Amino acid sequence: MLYARWLFWWCLFAWMPVSGAQTSAMVVDVLDQARINLSPHAYILEDPSGRLTFDDVRQPSQQDRFAAHAFGEAPLHFGLTASAIWVRLQLRAGSSEPQQRLLHVGFPLLDDVTLYEYTPMGGVVQVATGDTRPYAQRPVAHRHFVFPLQLQPGSDRTLYLRVASGGTVSIPLMLWHPDAFWQNDQVSLGISALYFGLLAGLLLYNLFLYFSTRERQFLVYVCFSASMGVGQLGLTGLGAQFLWTKSLWLAEYAPRASLAVTAFFAAIFVRGLLETRVRFPRMDVLIKAMAGASLLTLLAVFALPQLVSAWMINLLSLSVAFTMVGIGVCAYRLHQPGARFFLLAWSALLLGAAVLPMHNLGVLPANVFNRHGLMLGSAIEMLLLSIALADRINTAHREKEAALAQAAESDFARLETLKASEAELEHRVRLRTLELEEANRRLLENERLLEFRANHDALTGLANRVLLANRVQLAMQRSQRSGQGFALLALDLDGFKAVNDTHGHACGDDLLLVIAKRLEEATRGIDTVARVGGDEFVLLLEGLTQPADVWAFASKLLDRLELPVRLSSGVEVSVSASIGHATYPQDARDYDALMKIADAAMYTCKQSRKSQASAPMPLT
Repeated sequence: MLYARWLFWWCLFAWMPVSGAQTSAMVVDVLDQARINLSPHAYILEDPSGRLTFDDVRQPSQQDRFAAHAFGEAPLHFGLTASAIWVRLQLRAGSSEPQQRLLHVGFPLLDDVTLYEYTPMGGVVQVATGDTRPYAQRPVAHRHFVFPLQLQPGSDRTLYLRVASGGTVSIPLMLWHPDAFWQNDQVSLGISALYFGLLAGLLLYNLFLYFSTRERQFLVYVCFSASMGVGQLGLTGLGAQFLWTKSLWLAEYAPRASLAVTAFFAAIFVRGLLETRVRFPRMDVLIKAMAGASLLTLLAVFALPQLVSAWMINLLSLSVAFTMVGIGVCAYRLHQPGARFFLLAWSALLLGAAVLPMHNLGVLPANVFNRHGLMLGSAIEMLLLSIALADRINTAHREKEAALAQAAESDFARLETLKASEAELEHRVRLRTLELEEANRRLLENERLLEFRANHDALTGLANRVLLANRVQLAMQRSQRSGQGFALLALDLDGFKAVNDTHGHACGDDLLLVIAKRLEEATRGIDTVARVGGDEFVLLLEGLTQPADVWAFASKLLDRLELPVRLSSGVEVSVSASIGHATYPQDARDYDALMKIADAAMYTCKQSRKSQASAPMPLT
């Protein structure tokens, strides 16, 4: 009931103009009043084309088109329009002394505001300002548009004010005594200072909470409030006066862009605070669509005409306002943590946000309450929303602690049950572990044995053809990186068949074992010795590419191989060998070709019946 009554009084005051309509007077008598509302005395001419000049407006045909303001003391308000608005005012100084006055246009988001007046000598005085012109050109340094006037006693002055803007056109006109104006301005600045001081305090507080807790929602809240603050700086004119004084680009885009960014972070914030993805899936789709629409609107601010983006911003603000309030009501009915404060906070803010576009669209009259509804609503929102966020996080922490306590009790009960069977289970595990370890050991031994047999000669333990081919491929890769080649030696024993036939295969096997050992002793650890046939061997010698070096190695190898061998049977035998070689990459660049060249050289050597290395093959 309290919320309903509060909402009722808000709507009632938002719809009320400051006072009732009054009959306009042709001439404004400027007496000693500190402030005069000029709206009831204004005559209006709307120029849809925006092309009328001051000389055109002075023509009798255009003078007849001027019409009195029809809404009494309510400010002149035209909503979103591309028309240029001409305002005619007639002032008369009633005292005997010259009077200083300030003509005040109290809406800071007007692109072009130009004051015209004919001088007694027939000239034209023209003073132009607006937020599309440098701040330094304003006749009075103020966040609004203020024109100083010198009123001579007993004389009438006719003033023409031309106002044009790509967004909302609102022209609150006041005539001030300078002292009263600056006194009132101090009060207004004081209220703004309180608002932005509150905003800065809450931003710093929630930023501190984010760094302390790393809770993402605090950072989203900071971004939301910061963008709202930038929007308020633009809407009140304080940004142009104190921050982006020399930047026309910021003066043009900051107010509209910040509102689009505010809508985006509002959508992100409500998704996290109320967990709409889980609790309200259908509304979550709508919220994500609104976040996307906010980004499109932000893009439109920079890419589309100002009037189009202004319409988009106002419609987006209305959509966000009613959607968020609806989600707040649903969350409150489900007793969701933080929903009560969320509903109150967003009702305050979004009702003010709804009043602003309805005011801009011309649906609501232009009064002080409607013009500052967003600032009032956002101030209430910042307090309540911070409380809602804290309430939601505290509730989540309490639920987490309760869940942890319940889990601890359950764990204790399960622990007692597990202890009863722990000894037996551990014994079984140890037995099973030993069995598995033994099985794994046997399996690994078998795997290593199978791998060794697949790559090594069964008699000598040397590499076989498979392992040799693999080693040659690896040597080729290393050679391509380092630039160092290798030699491949094919070796066949001379006289082995006679030993085998004379003394038997057992003695032949003993001889092959001795030859294999001598070959391994003659080579380095990086080299490979392979048995590829009965008495055929292949040596892979890395880094050995020069024919002279290969010849020298082969000669030493032959000397070693020709040494007598005493077999296990006590018989002493001697054998020699035929050797052929090929080098990589000089002779060939693949394994098969290298083997063919080495074999051919070896058979050539064997046919010559010489127990020495063959002559080097021609280098390619």
